[in-house]
Amino acid sequence: MRLSNIYDLSSKILLFKFAKPEDKKQLVVDSGYRCHLTEFARTTAAAPSPFVVRLRKLLKTRRCTAVSQVGTDRILEFQFSDGSYRLYLEFFAVSLSNVGLPAAALTRDRAETSSSRTGSSRSWR
Repeated sequence: MRLSNIYDLSSKILLFKFAKPEDKKQLVVDSGYRCHLTEFARTTAAAPSPFVVRLRKLLKTRRCTAVSQVGTDRILEFQFSDGSYRLYLEFFAVSLSNVGLPAAALTRDRAETSSSRTGSSRSWR
């Protein structure tokens, strides 16, 4: 399925809309806590956050080619464009990396550290 758009539902909740011609799915991600598919219509923010703008720029219209759990950790990996981009839902943060695995976009509930900045190398595997 292709990622048709990404929305802010609140400061910590994101909505990912996936679509293919005959089917549509909505994934709600409560940053750091849970994610689930839904059919419920939700009100989105009037303007996207900088994090959502970055995700849209890099992922909008890309095909989701794989979804997997990283080991036994609380991390889900969504691969887009055959692994060119990987979206990690760490059930304590959300981050995006490209094929070289540096962080392209991050959302954090705590203060930024040098290891959590965009562009830092990080190994999830």
